[in-house]
Amino acid sequence: MRMRRKRPKPNSYILASLVFLIAYLDVACTKSGSNPASTESGKHEEQVTALPAAASIECYDFFEMTLRVAKPAARNPFRDVKVSGHFGLIAKGTMLAVDGFCDDPDGTVFRIRFMPAQAGDYAYSVTYRRGGFEWVYAGTFKAAKTGRAGMLRADPEHPWHFIWEGSGDHFFLNGTTAFLLMGWSDEQVIRDSIDRLRGLEVNRIRVLLDGRTDDFLTEPIRPGTGFRGYVDPWPAKRPRDVQNPHFNYGRFNCVYWQKFERMLRYARDRGVNVSVIFGWNGAKVHPPAGSEDEHRYFRYAVARLAAFSNVTWDLGDDLDRFRSEAWTHETGTMLYGLDPYHHLATSHPMDNRYQDRTSQWFTMTSFQRWKRPLHGYPAGQRRVRLRGSLPIIRTL
Repeated sequence: MRMRRKRPKPNSYILASLVFLIAYLDVACTKSGSNPASTESGKHEEQVTALPAAASIECYDFFEMTLRVAKPAARNPFRDVKVSGHFGLIAKGTMLAVDGFCDDPDGTVFRIRFMPAQAGDYAYSVTYRRGGFEWVYAGTFKAAKTGRAGMLRADPEHPWHFIWEGSGDHFFLNGTTAFLLMGWSDEQVIRDSIDRLRGLEVNRIRVLLDGRTDDFLTEPIRPGTGFRGYVDPWPAKRPRDVQNPHFNYGRFNCVYWQKFERMLRYARDRGVNVSVIFGWNGAKVHPPAGSEDEHRYFRYAVARLAAFSNVTWDLGDDLDRFRSEAWTHETGTMLYGLDPYHHLATSHPMDNRYQDRTSQWFTMTSFQRWKRPLHGYPAGQRRVRLRGSLPIIRTL
């Protein structure tokens, strides 16, 4: 049943629209995005150009703008340049802040993405900033509702259950773990794996964004024939060294992130949610806890991946083995602030007593249980959850 909203008074509606349009035109006229902008006289001139973006997209897909920099001046574009944007429905007059990201290590390509949840006409402005140099571009696009399911949410009426935000349909989770799915060099194997799991009615896969190991426990897995037991979100001097790859945490391995995005898109188009796991106890090397390098990693991940409607966040697998409860709270809170869409998020400790269940960022609980019999354990967890009413995911 469609709810009919009360229409605003004509005069107030027109006034709000005019105010927003005037503000938008003021931004659009500050600097033209179609022409290079220059810095102060005598300084290096960066030439930034916005490539044509789609004039119309579907709700819960994403609008993407690409910026080309003809004469990049940043020594490290991942640290020295900030691309940001503001997006909003023209009729509402409110704007959502979104961060962009560098997509080429030489600083010549930047992108920014926005996922609209409502149909209508949108206005946006995008800013490229390095030091005192600033370039601004503004434009519009249209979002149409076409039946995409949208993002996964906790059902407000039945908070132990999931619901698709776009369609309102319930989501009955049937998940599995494929930590090193991205360890396959042949992306057809990755796609075939997703198809196989989807054929078995699996609709959620846990995948490592960062992780490496040479210990496969009892699993009959051996690196080789196109598979390796590690992934490289950062450039590494010794990428094949599982224990000591010598990551450069100040930069990102764009080729790997582009591959990860292709996996996300393929899964999304087949109705498969992906739990993006930021860290893994199986890996013995991580960015220093709470460091700027670690924060940059989270910022970059959100900027690149949050516009995919099929992601949820997991701070780390067996998290209590390599991060503290204080870190979990601080990092989860930071993640919530970074993500403009507030995707479902959790942590996955060995002992699930150490979960930040009362915090705003923590929107579902995830744990694993190996001992049998099994049914009494989830029942006990449900009694614990009576205090917070978060959906429970049991990982096998």
